[in-house]
Amino acid sequence: MVHPRQRHITAGAAEYVVVPAGRIAHVPADLSPVDAASLVVGGATALIALRDSVHLAAGERVLVRGAAGGVGTAAVQLAHAMGGHVTALARDRHAPMLTDLGADEVLDYGATTSDRIGPFDVIVDTVGTELNCYRSRLGRGGRMVTVGLSASALAAIAASSVYGARRIRTFSANPDSAVLRDLAEHVTSGALRPVIHSVYPMEDITAAHQAFERGGVVGKHVVAVSA
Repeated sequence: MVHPRQRHITAGAAEYVVVPAGRIAHVPADLSPVDAASLVVGGATALIALRDSVHLAAGERVLVRGAAGGVGTAAVQLAHAMGGHVTALARDRHAPMLTDLGADEVLDYGATTSDRIGPFDVIVDTVGTELNCYRSRLGRGGRMVTVGLSASALAAIAASSVYGARRIRTFSANPDSAVLRDLAEHVTSGALRPVIHSVYPMEDITAAHQAFERGGVVGKHVVAVSA
């Protein structure tokens, strides 16, 4: 429930919303509103994770866990554009799509255990489980960031800050205009494109939430709002 006189950051859907000027940017001319909506959260999260949190450099080995989701598909594309060697961990049936997005290698998470892969310079985790197991697959100087927060993830993040050289980072993406402009430039250059699972009209928003909760999403669900 959203109170009309209170400020809200997330978790609302409406025909009109007031946004601070420092949180908006122009959408590329050839990008539809639906495509643009699908990229804001996932794309900005992936960009901040790779560029600002783990500082990915060209030539580094990158593992993306949960690579078929909204953040994961963006992370695969952006890591590829930044010159990383990208290993995507997802369902085996998503391999053709992820390869097309720029993954150099796709591993079936149902048949792959952490001790059989790596080492990696960078790990981008969108799942939030087994963080210590995957942290052990970082090479010297490796960095790991997770956006899949759970009770076990928070414990692993806290523990990694106390012992060991490979700290697990996390953050909450709240992109400003500068980040959104950078994201738009990646879209314009062809380095980033939307991956949309389904589009729901506003009257079917309950079905959209139910589909999200069931999991198995490839890219993003989008709720189309008619002004």
